Amino acid sequence: MRFLFHAVADQFNPLGWSFYHFIWQGMLVAALYSAGCLVCGADARRRHALACFFLGVSLVLPIWQIWMILVRHHGLALGNGPPERLLDWMTWAALLWIGVAGAISLRTLAGAVILRRQWLADATEDAVLSETARSVALQISLKRPPRVLRSRIVDVPAVLGWWRPVVMMPSEMPGCLTDARLRAILAHELAHVERRDPLINLVQSVLEPFVLFHPAAAWLAGEVRKAREHCCDDIAVDVSGDAIGYARGLTSLAKLRGLENRAALSASGGDLKARVVRLVAKRRFAWWIWSDAGRFLCWLGCAAVLMCASEIVCRMM
Repeated sequence: MRFLFHAVADQFNPLGWSFYHFIWQGMLVAALYSAGCLVCGADARRRHALACFFLGVSLVLPIWQIWMILVRHHGLALGNGPPERLLDWMTWAALLWIGVAGAISLRTLAGAVILRRQWLADATEDAVLSETARSVALQISLKRPPRVLRSRIVDVPAVLGWWRPVVMMPSEMPGCLTDARLRAILAHELAHVERRDPLINLVQSVLEPFVLFHPAAAWLAGEVRKAREHCCDDIAVDVSGDAIGYARGLTSLAKLRGLENRAALSASGGDLKARVVRLVAKRRFAWWIWSDAGRFLCWLGCAAVLMCASEIVCRMM
């Protein structure tokens, strides 16, 4: 058994090497994202693009390191590796995590298929809402507005699917949701379609389990989702012209059960309270600077501490 343990670890030790280094490198990627946000300020679109880029970097970085070790034979150029005693365990930890992450990804794909079937089986097209959606789509330059369906199974307004997306609406909406607020909610959902968010969300949901063990990468994934909702909120406010009214519409949706499945994009997604505060209380540019600067220093400090700890461990062992 011991021989099998070491034989497998020796075969996949570049994976353990990469896993070891990614612990501090992920912190550095998050620090670089925070530094980029200092330039973006409150611009949600730039923040979303930046978060997507650095989340992609965190996904590609371990693969690039393995390629450098196997193909280019530059493993030593990546820095000191883990001690021999830890390398085998790091390799097994990486293999275990890949297996768990793969199972989570398959479960996400299966959940998306099942969710679509369940929702569409009970859905009926709403002619009035579809006409309203076409009117809103013209305002946001969406050439092919999706169908708008009502369903008793759906908890909150959401976009379902990426190839031929549909907007799902609950059969019973809150009574306090006026026509203007309903148009703003529809604008939020149609903005997801116009921005191709369903496809990006599906790719993210499938790939991010492979880096979710890392707190910095998990935080970056949350930043992508948060910025995505902020982008659509800004479009909805532009359509309605009433940020406070739209915020009240979001608050009324909070009384519904909500949507937990990440395969669909919902108007009540993300941190709803933070989104409402962002819409109502316009924060100054200085607030964004201090907030992003604090995150930059936090992640940079974590990366530095881990690098120093790695050096100490290597010397002791």
